[in-house]
Amino acid sequence: MKQYLIKTIFDTIQGEGTRAGTRAIFVRFGACNMWTGMPEDRSKGVGACALWCDTDFRSCSKRMSALEIADECFKLWNEPGEKWVVLSGGEPMLQVDEALLFELQDCGFKIAVETNGTVAVPHKLAIQLDWLCVSPKLLADGSMPDLQLKRGDELKVVLPGVVEGVGWTNDMLHELEKLGDWKNMLVQPLDPTDQRIVEVSHLRGGYSRPRELGSAVSQCINWVRENSKWRIGLQLHKVLNLE
Repeated sequence: MKQYLIKTIFDTIQGEGTRAGTRAIFVRFGACNMWTGMPEDRSKGVGACALWCDTDFRSCSKRMSALEIADECFKLWNEPGEKWVVLSGGEPMLQVDEALLFELQDCGFKIAVETNGTVAVPHKLAIQLDWLCVSPKLLADGSMPDLQLKRGDELKVVLPGVVEGVGWTNDMLHELEKLGDWKNMLVQPLDPTDQRIVEVSHLRGGYSRPRELGSAVSQCINWVRENSKWRIGLQLHKVLNLE
């Protein structure tokens, strides 16, 4: 029986994207193809996000079967009506498969996935998803990633996307927009991160960088003012002090 590497499963209010503000069970997978998740490895990451990622997807990870994952989600939200589970990470598409989706659907869940888009999603899996968020990350050299996913309910880009350097340019964003079929498109200001630790940032507390955050916010505002198909996304879970 397949075992999935799971960081944590928790009941929360979704903080990012088009569905922000709604209740959801989050399943956070361990492992990512952009970096190891260890602070000492930030400079070695394949993705530029290694230097600003504030999600601890590595420590305390455990092995669980599809049935165990679905059962824990069901225990957290065992009531009638529409219920959502969000598969996140790390990079969930390194592990998500039909067996897991079947068990979650059997428990009555609608399924959302948040992915960086560099791992292909087979058609037989894609058609079983109720929501697909693609959040591409620049490569460590500042170049565009090779996206394997070019269709989704949501495209979410963190600006500027790098700690130092230009990051996502207007030309890159235009290219990204034309590259795929996106129902919703959002830009989100980068929350400055303490690179010595994981899960410590300006918005979370313990690391004050108002000028850097202000610059990212301005970039998002300017982009949306000139490109009305896009909208600004905020990290509501940090404002509400949620996981």
